[in-house]
Amino acid sequence: MDNVISREKVDALISTSVQLIENPAYTSFIKSLVIRDIQPGYVSIYDYIAIWKKLIAHSDDPLLPCKIGECIHISDLGIPGLIMMHSGNIARALRSASPYRQLISNCFHLTSSIESSELKISLTVKSLDRDFDWHYVFLNILSQFIKTTKFLTNNIEPKGIEIARIGFSRDINALDTQYSEYFRCPVIGSQPENHFVFSTRILELPIHNPKKEIFEDLVKLANRSLELFSDQSYSDRVVRVLKNHTFPAMARIDSVAQELNLSVATLKRRLQLEGASFSSLKDSLLLAETQRIMSLGHSSPTYIAKNLGYSDGSSFSKAFKRWTNSSLESHLKCTHTRVIPSPE
Repeated sequence: MDNVISREKVDALISTSVQLIENPAYTSFIKSLVIRDIQPGYVSIYDYIAIWKKLIAHSDDPLLPCKIGECIHISDLGIPGLIMMHSGNIARALRSASPYRQLISNCFHLTSSIESSELKISLTVKSLDRDFDWHYVFLNILSQFIKTTKFLTNNIEPKGIEIARIGFSRDINALDTQYSEYFRCPVIGSQPENHFVFSTRILELPIHNPKKEIFEDLVKLANRSLELFSDQSYSDRVVRVLKNHTFPAMARIDSVAQELNLSVATLKRRLQLEGASFSSLKDSLLLAETQRIMSLGHSSPTYIAKNLGYSDGSSFSKAFKRWTNSSLESHLKCTHTRVIPSPE
């Protein structure tokens, strides 16, 4: 899947932001927002960006992303968060969750490196929307990281979670004082990347009450989830969207591409690499659905056409002949299909 984020993350952002911002226009926007799953449990990153843009437009509080991050619950991080919860210490938590970070999103993630006695964590982001300032998401993730670490360690050593410094990729001259006071550390703008730095002591902090057997089960579950996330072909994705369509005969490639968060040209190209095409996949699905309906005893062209989304029985009959090189009548005779009365 391309350019997605877990629905858990989006739902958490929506529920927390509505509570904090208390803006009628923003609440109205959220209520009217229709967010569809691209795959079960995952939505388009552009829906996530749209919510942030609206948030920023309706709030004059530069610390709002931080306050939203403070409200995070470990479950909002899905399986990677639960894996961290049952690791031995923060070092193992980061190492164990890292292979599964795309289960949260494949558009942005945190990368860590150790330099001398410091742990540097950087935000890596795909180039998706030139008009969107990702530093708001960075602030949100930074607050989430601190809140999550305190939760995992039961906050038994708060000094071990103190930030040494923060770097922003954008100029923050107007906000450096507010950010410095909020995070209680030096803040620097115009850096090569968004990052924050801790002492490596944070890596030694023990996780509160981890369960080894639960950890092992979660890793197995994460591996299965990652396989489902990564290995589904574009042909399978198209078929899944068509199956979910109320009237698959009416489905167009542009609407399917939009649901998959791809351009039409990209979808065509990727299907071609798999030796498939949108029209062939659609025809195969429609034929399979026709055979399913006929197996129930419904042979009326008008009835089948209505269920598949054709304008009339004649249009369906022509399509059926194109798929099978045989008329519907001949097919029924050859298969001896049992016929029951179908409402016209």
